[in-house]
Amino acid sequence: MIKSVKLTLTDANNKTISSQEVKSDEFGSFGAEFTLPSTIVPGTFRIKSNQGTAAYIKVEEYKRPTFEVTTDKPKRKICTWRHTKS
Repeated sequence: MIKSVKLTLTDANNKTISSQEVKSDEFGSFGAEFTLPSTIVPGTFRIKSNQGTAAYIKVEEYKRPTFEVTTDKPKRKICTWRHTKS
């Protein structure tokens, strides 16, 4: 049985960010996509349905990793290729 399901995306303060209505398939499954604004504050977000179900999403700030790789100087020359006789 195909049903209409209303989905609502809320932020950590329970403020509605977006909502949409989707239709389920004959098995009761449905899919949806939400796009978060770039100015959003990180936290736990919730997608709730008018069917009484909810899913939680944790949004964190991306921090570019910084690292440095150092190696010791080779003690001898290293050859990465060799001539072979045919």
